Formats: sequence, structure tokens, C-alpha cells
Amino acid sequence: MKIGILTFHNPNNYGALLQAYCLQNVIENEGHQVEIIDYRNQAIENRVRPFTFRHFLHNPVKFLIRLINVFYWNRQQEKLFDTFRHKYFHLSKRVVDRHVIETFDYDRIVIGSDQVWNPLLTGGYDPIYFGQFKPKNAKVISYAASSSIKEMQKSDNKNLPKWLESFAAINVREQALYEFIQPFTSKEVKVTIDPTLLAGKDILEKITADRVIKERYIFVYGVEANPNLWSIARKVSREYNARIVTAPMLALSTRIKLRDVKCVNAGILELLSLIKYAECVVALSFHGTALSLLYHKEFYSIQGGNMARVESILKKVGLESRIIDNENQISLNSIDYNSVDRTISSLRLESLNILKTGLN
Repeated sequence: MKIGILTFHNPNNYGALLQAYCLQNVIENEGHQVEIIDYRNQAIENRVRPFTFRHFLHNPVKFLIRLINVFYWNRQQEKLFDTFRHKYFHLSKRVVDRHVIETFDYDRIVIGSDQVWNPLLTGGYDPIYFGQFKPKNAKVISYAASSSIKEMQKSDNKNLPKWLESFAAINVREQALYEFIQPFTSKEVKVTIDPTLLAGKDILEKITADRVIKERYIFVYGVEANPNLWSIARKVSREYNARIVTAPMLALSTRIKLRDVKCVNAGILELLSLIKYAECVVALSFHGTALSLLYHKEFYSIQGGNMARVESILKKVGLESRIIDNENQISLNSIDYNSVDRTISSLRLESLNILKTGLN
């Protein structure tokens, strides 16, 4: 069958590109022809704004220095991300509105993963991500669709029942989203794992770069500002007698001072390497946590932002204790990955069967 995937594939964001690549590969491995539908929500395209007028007024000199740094590093990252997309994504022609999607000759359209149903990210609910178009022949399903419950609770949900009924199958990524969505539809909503976990280490190893950093290091994967992230990272660094390493885009997003942190210009392939060879990972990110699980790393997930998806997977694998919010909660006990692997293998099989049922 010919399958179209409708997800966040264009943001210069590690997690977005990884989940899209993994879902594409999993479906291809089932023998299908796959395209990622090149639809770009405008709010997502405009979302990353590292500068505001308030920052300029607060300190014009720092603002200009940051402007130069961010421009340079962003250009480097854009090149790496664009190279990855061109090499590894099978993209449809560009979609400007729902009428273009309606001309595509797919057998199925899979919406998700990622936070495609988060109204804060998409400038209010985007009907496209709820299948509100008339596909030529295709049935529409969701796989591991995600959102922020807090944002959905604040939004106008009057259209949700009608939109959800248009899906042939509804699968979400978090238990909390399942509990929120299920009352809006008579269809059975199921919880599935993120495509990175569904794909597993074998698919990711094929594109993982050789070791980037030769010395001992811990890797910091943070996607938002957090007052405790770097104090925890520095404590972990001392415990492991290892240098702190991160990627520029991750460092810039948290606005840190880089005196004791090594920044490595990293695309997707290099990011996977940085996690694979780290002594420990400090993550303020779902995908930082998920990749740590796949590569059998010691890790800590820092409390912050939207933790539902992190809590959802760590509870399932029995590692809730790895969620911390200050350096005093750091424990150097090693993770038993035999138990974790058994649970993830079971979850992977269950989610793959759900996906195959939706496709077939």
C-alpha cells in the first residue's frame, strides 16, 4: 500500500526529525511505500524566536552578541537538518492547503507522532492534523498523536467529537491524553509508544555517527530553560569525572553561559553518537529520555514543562525514580536494562500490532 505520514517533519528540532524518520522506516519495513506529506503549519514554522524587544532593552550589548552567536549556530544547524531531510525523508510535493492533500493517491494517511494536537504549538487546533480534508481514497488513522492536556483543557473543544469520528483508528502517545480524548468519541482510543521506541536501536544504529568526543563526557539534552538543569548537570559531571557536552541548539535554547560546557555542532547522526557514547545523559526532553533508554545509558530526566509523556514511558519501564528536580536526588545506582528491555519489547510488539491493524 501507499502510505502518507502527516507529522511535524520540518522544524529544526532533533525529536521532530527523529520521530518522523523512525515512523517512516517502521512502516516501510512492513512492506509499504511511504511518503511524508510536506505540509507545514505556519505557527510551527514561526515558533522559534530567540530574540524579543524586551531582551534588547534589558541589555543591548548582550543582545547583539547573542544575535551573532545564534545566527551563526542556527545556520550551521539548518544545513545539517536540511541535509538529513533531503537524504533520509521521502517527501511528497509541497502542500499549501488541504486541497493539495486531497489530490494524493494514498491508501492510508497516518497522522502523528509528535504534538500534532497541541493548540499552543499549531496556533489553535489545526484541522489538517485532525484529518479534516477529503482524501481521495485513503482512510485516516493517528499513531502516537500527542498534545498538552493543559492546553487542550483551555481550548474550545466543540469540534473534537466530529473530528475524532473521521478517524478509522485513534492511537495516542500518553495515558493522560487517552483519558482526555476518550470521552469525546465512541471509538476505542489506544495508547502506543513513540516511533523512536517503536523503531528501536537497530534502525537508529544504521545512521549513528562514529564517536564524536574521545574524552569522557556527560551529555545534556535540554529543550527549555530550567533553573536546575545545569546545576544537576554539573553535579553529575563531578560524580562521573566527565566533561559536560551539549549541542549548540540545545545550549542556546536554555540561554546558558558556556564557560564550562563544550558545544558540538551536531546533526541527527552526531546527536545519536553523543548519546550512545556518553557516560550519562541529563535530559529535559522526551526524546533525550527515549534515546537514553534505547542506548542503555545511565540518565536523569529533569522535571519541567510538559512531563506527561516522560512520566508515561518511565512508569511503564519502572524508572520513575530517574525523574528528579534537584541535584540532591541524584543516585548513582545502575539501571537494570534487562528488565527495561523486556518491557519495551512487549510495548513495541503491542504498538506495532496496533499500527498494523490500523494500516491493514
